[in-house]
Amino acid sequence: MITIYLDQSIYSEMVSEQMSEDGESGFAQVLQDFQGSGKAEIWLSPTHVIETAQATDLQVRQRLASTMLNLIQARRMWRGYEFEAIDDFFSFLTLFAPAAIRAPEYFIRHSEASRQIWLGGLALLSAYPEIRIDNVIETLALAKARNQLLHATFAANPNRWVTQMIRTVRGGIIANEYVDVCSGKSFEQIRSEISQLSSKACRLSKSDLRLLNKERETIARAYGAMEINRLLPITFSLPMEILIVFDVPHIVSRWSNLQALVPCGPLPIRVRKASQKELLSDPAILQTVIQHAVRAAAKVGLISTELSFQIILRDLQKCINDKEIPTGGLVFDADHAAALKRFDIIATADTNLFDSLSTMARSIEKRSQGVLKRNVVTNANQLEKTLRDRLAA
Repeated sequence: MITIYLDQSIYSEMVSEQMSEDGESGFAQVLQDFQGSGKAEIWLSPTHVIETAQATDLQVRQRLASTMLNLIQARRMWRGYEFEAIDDFFSFLTLFAPAAIRAPEYFIRHSEASRQIWLGGLALLSAYPEIRIDNVIETLALAKARNQLLHATFAANPNRWVTQMIRTVRGGIIANEYVDVCSGKSFEQIRSEISQLSSKACRLSKSDLRLLNKERETIARAYGAMEINRLLPITFSLPMEILIVFDVPHIVSRWSNLQALVPCGPLPIRVRKASQKELLSDPAILQTVIQHAVRAAAKVGLISTELSFQIILRDLQKCINDKEIPTGGLVFDADHAAALKRFDIIATADTNLFDSLSTMARSIEKRSQGVLKRNVVTNANQLEKTLRDRLAA
């Protein structure tokens, strides 16, 4: 079965054609033909639901939600970027400590509950587009504005940004000096700063541009992996839950196996001398062990977070060179990029995203020695040809 993932731009294109006199989209016809014959299936992600909820035109919002529900037959909701990233980290841990995840049932339960919640949210948008989601929209708008402010800060001094990232990556401890740039600021304050910084946007120097092109993959691996520190407490938020999920004594006992695989130092002496009881129950020790494991993962990369951060770096680089500020939607493109790990064909009408995803698809295929063969398409004809070629192979 061939799996297909469409980014939001394709759904918007389909709905736009539905609501005009152009008739049914070419994408819709191809998808219906191949899915109806049992040869392909379309999947959705939580990011689609978030983007759909932001549509201010209620008719468009309802059409988007209904179109998505029909294409996924109200059941194929991908668990999304966050869970893929944690799954990658779990896989990394079990490479050197096979029993590192003591209770995977917690992860499975959370990911399944998340899928059901997002499916329910999409169904509500389809059935009752007038649903009051003001708080959701405000939260999303603020999150997007914060990301734009970070990007604007980079764009105002891109050469310093590149130098800082490479220096911290080479130092082995990833620290973002801009993490507090949004702290305590209102939406209006953030928007005002974005406007001010936009006028200061400048291009990368030729030397820093060459350096960024050379080190982009290393930066994406390192900074992407550090996302795990943010995602773990969000996912395992119940009291004591994260202590139950990880078998810390087992991870500590197998740390030398990790050192044989990845160039990393020993765990702190406090951890190495801790009693079995402390290893099992001390949250501070757990946090220390996870932080060191994440730093080790940053040296080799986690496929989902690396793909996501690659999109951010590429779009930032293009915008900075054009003296522009990326749109708030960049964070959504980064989420969609992680779908390359999971699905056979990715479709997007966004030219820049298409170029970046195509490059990364080739890289994934090469690194996996042909196991992960991904196709990126941008129109209905390409989608139909790719489907036929895959079925004939």
